[in-house]
Amino acid sequence: MLTYDVQIWGIRKRPDRVAAYQLRWRVGHRPFSKSYKIKAQADGRRSELLAALRNREQFDTETGLPTSEVQALNSTTWYAHTRAYSEMKWPGASAKHRASIADTLATITPKLVKDNRGPRTPRCSVSPSTRGSTASSSATTGR
Repeated sequence: MLTYDVQIWGIRKRPDRVAAYQLRWRVGHRPFSKSYKIKAQADGRRSELLAALRNREQFDTETGLPTSEVQALNSTTWYAHTRAYSEMKWPGASAKHRASIADTLATITPKLVKDNRGPRTPRCSVSPSTRGSTASSSATTGR
């Protein structure tokens, strides 16, 4: 059930715990809490919850999370979807149909999945033009 009845309390310090900083909030009549090792982490999470309140998001009474976070938790990843689809189709499929399933998924996956990684960084800073210069100069001088 979703509600706007949310109250976010301050951060409580508990020095006897490893995760000493506890953020507490209430959604409906049910209290929620999450502990953090560093106060800045607890404060950052508190800011996120307050921002969701300011944006007039409803909170889920079961999880204590804003609706945007609940939707993100419940969304299926492309990997999980393709695994489920393949497992459903695979047992009754012929060899050619299995190849077609694999080919189709391999074709469409790069279009649907983002690759946020940048180019690989080189391990050494020696440029290719200077790599062979020391070997060729020592070969010509006879050393």
